[in-house]
Amino acid sequence: NKVAFRVTTVLNPPFTKVKDGMELKENDSDLNEKLDGYAIDLLRELASESGFEFNLQLSKDSAYGSNFNNGSWNGMIGEVYRGEADLALADLTITSKRQEVVDFSFPFMETGVTLLIKRPPYYLHGKNSSRPPLLLYTVASVDDLPDQNEIEYGVVRGGSTFYFFKESDHPKFRKIGEYLVKHSQEMPRSNREGVERVKNANGTYAFFMESAALDYIVGKECDVMQLGKRVNSRYYGIAMPKNFEFKTMINTGLANLHERGLLQNLKEKWFPKPSKCEYKAIQPVYMRSALNLIMYDVQMREKHESQI
Repeated sequence: NKVAFRVTTVLNPPFTKVKDGMELKENDSDLNEKLDGYAIDLLRELASESGFEFNLQLSKDSAYGSNFNNGSWNGMIGEVYRGEADLALADLTITSKRQEVVDFSFPFMETGVTLLIKRPPYYLHGKNSSRPPLLLYTVASVDDLPDQNEIEYGVVRGGSTFYFFKESDHPKFRKIGEYLVKHSQEMPRSNREGVERVKNANGTYAFFMESAALDYIVGKECDVMQLGKRVNSRYYGIAMPKNFEFKTMINTGLANLHERGLLQNLKEKWFPKPSKCEYKAIQPVYMRSALNLIMYDVQMREKHESQI
């Protein structure tokens, strides 16, 4: 008989999503048929390659895994640590803190911290303004964030990115971490919430998120973009209990999938290149030169008037 693993995950497209046309019910026991996404396809391929079965379950608190002062853990990491799940598979970052309580498989995807902003230009809207002025953006890179107070910013509350900044030895990053700790109760609880906040803030809010998730978002939506380069490099892996007897089997399966190109095929399937709009890393409106900003505004107004 094949071994059957209890696999916990969280909903976060494109890694894990509900199949189109299906709905989840409370305590749904049919998640194997209702969930889809990169992580689910990876699990199916791995199960076929390594010869195991699985039963999907959603993390009870929809969290990835943070530790508390009393030594307890929440999220998927907590469920694996307490023996409530055998594996955790999602966009789950491998960190040294998590490795103190669980083991991880070989990495299956590289990622890193990036900053999402609303795509410029931004205009100051007013009731009596037929020609709203162009707003100057005060942040040109991540390094500018801790030295200004016009742009608010955040991360998923209690996620690995939160702890990356909180525990960083880099002066700028540590300062960002102090801001995040101070405003921790205001932080979004999910990427989706953070993205919506960016879209609705007219350039006054930025959101740190993993580059893999950001690539998916900017490939679908034209009104947001990445600011600057990736802050760091890190990896996603499958979490499992310490000294898990099937760790070698899982790692061998992942290695085989990688060698046959299946991991790359899955990434191309679930992270398609942008098709709705052309994406550029940065636009002229972000240049520090005020003259560039003024000329951009003049050009836009002349174009508008020529069409009247």
